[in-house]
Amino acid sequence: MRKFTLFVVGLLVMASIFPQKVKAQVVINEFVANGTPEWVEFYNSSPSADYIKNYYLDDDQNFLDDTGSGTKKLLTSLNTLNPTFPYFETTSFFNNSGDWIILFDQNGMMLDQFQYTSDPGRDFPIGRFPDSTGSFLMLSYSTKADG
Repeated sequence: MRKFTLFVVGLLVMASIFPQKVKAQVVINEFVANGTPEWVEFYNSSPSADYIKNYYLDDDQNFLDDTGSGTKKLLTSLNTLNPTFPYFETTSFFNNSGDWIILFDQNGMMLDQFQYTSDPGRDFPIGRFPDSTGSFLMLSYSTKADG
């Protein structure tokens, strides 16, 4: 029993000396589903947004089976000039009349999702208000890359 206790104490000490790296929070923040281009802006709480380039955007909830209107998109061309509000542009990916916007990490774990059920109109943005935490609603103008 004493060896087990020392083992557990040793693990706790090691965990405090070498803390695990915590993933930064990233959420869908704003998007235009009926536009040229279509785009999705994210809110990123980390100082860098490069890790998001390994994530995927999809229009269906099953990472392994692409049943939506398009194949999931790897975010390699994510615009990270503003790392707090990086965005991804695409063409003809979302259904104008309604679709899912889903963010998956590199392992296929769903990080965030939103479903719109009707056409918001040409170039009309839908976004969180306030940024990162609020509910999604129709916005009067786009704040792409500015939050």
